[in-house]
This record gives sequence, structure tokens and C-alpha cells, in this order.
Amino acid sequence: ATYYHVAEAGDITESTPTLGNVTGSPHTIGAIVDVTRRMLEQSTPAAEQMVRTEVYERLLRGVQTMVFAGSGSDGQPSAITNATGINNPSISIAGTPTYAEILNFIFDIDADNAAADGQKWAMTSKVASKLAATMRTATYGDIPILDPAQPNMLGKPWMTCSDLPANSLWFGDWSSVVIPFWGAGIEVDSDNAKLFASGGITLRALLDYDVMVRQGCALAYNTAVTS
Repeated sequence: ATYYHVAEAGDITESTPTLGNVTGSPHTIGAIVDVTRRMLEQSTPAAEQMVRTEVYERLLRGVQTMVFAGSGSDGQPSAITNATGINNPSISIAGTPTYAEILNFIFDIDADNAAADGQKWAMTSKVASKLAATMRTATYGDIPILDPAQPNMLGKPWMTCSDLPANSLWFGDWSSVVIPFWGAGIEVDSDNAKLFASGGITLRALLDYDVMVRQGCALAYNTAVTS
């Protein structure tokens, strides 16, 4: 929308915001696991349910990985890095971030008028270790960019995740990322045909999903924070 100033009794000029649809299409992720008869005989914990739980977790972690690293080919969805307008603040020397460069993650989004209350940091453990050992300024005391004893970094919550691409730091309003699921969610079926002779079963899990971004400029990332 566009604003206008008008004189007494003047008419405001009409404006029309530019809106568009963000559409998704199903991408299938799956896993298949054989469970032997002897394993099925274990009852504490119930072996089949334990394997099902493991398969659920693997698939959902696969989805999480694709949010940040999906190639958009070979059946994979496209990662959020390909979203229109996403911020990519630079690290001038790969593996050697400065306090000013980390601040750009926050203020590049702010410059796009895309700041939001739900902003959070996400990073690998290696990046967290790097930022904890990087001082804000060498001439103003030993204040690290990230204090491992504090839940916030530069005023925003932070977390580490092993499913992120190596050397990467991410920041933004994660409500801008939408993960739609098709059907009934994770579909798990069992079959004993393959392992009939030995008395085992095969578990197959399938999930259709996509990765969508409502507002790319609400996010920022760099994949060279460590080396």
C-alpha cells in the first residue's frame, strides 16, 4: 500500500498492494527397515514400536535437513536459501566472523522492515563454539558474541542443531517458514512377505511434504561462519 498526504477535503489516491501465492507441491521422503523375528520377540520395550519411533524421527529429521539444504532436484524440495529476498550477510574472511558482521544478521532483516518478535538464532555446535570464543571487541573487555551460559545471543534466543549445513549460522522469524504435509502425515505399513521364511517383518514409512517461505527477507544466513 502507498500513503499520500492530502489537503483539506482532498481525496486519497487509491493504491493496491502487490500480493501473491506461495504454492507447494508434494515431495516424498521415505525409509524402509527390516525387523527380525528374534528382535520382535523382545517385549521390553516393544521392538516394533521402538523401530517405528526411530523411523518417525529419521523422517522428520530428514525434513528438517531439507529446510536448510534441499537441492530442489532428485525429489528434494528447495531449501529456504532459495527463497526470494532472503538475506545473506557476508563474512569477509571465511571462518573469522566479526561482531559487526554478526550484527548484520539482525539489521539486514530490520532494514527490510521484516523484524518480528519470534526471531531466533540457529547454528551448528561448531559455530556456537566459534562465537563463544569470539570477542565483541578486543579493546573493550572480554565479552563474547555468544555466552554459553545465557539463553540469548544479542538479545535473541539461540539453539544448536546437528542437521544444519556445516559452518552455518541462521537467524530470523521462523514463522515465515511453512512445512505443509499431505495426506495423514507419516504413513507406516508393515509386511511379512520379504522376511516370511525367517519370521521377520519389513516396515515402510512415507511422508509427502514441501518447504515454503512466506517472506524471505525475514530470514538471514551464512554458511562460512567457521571453516
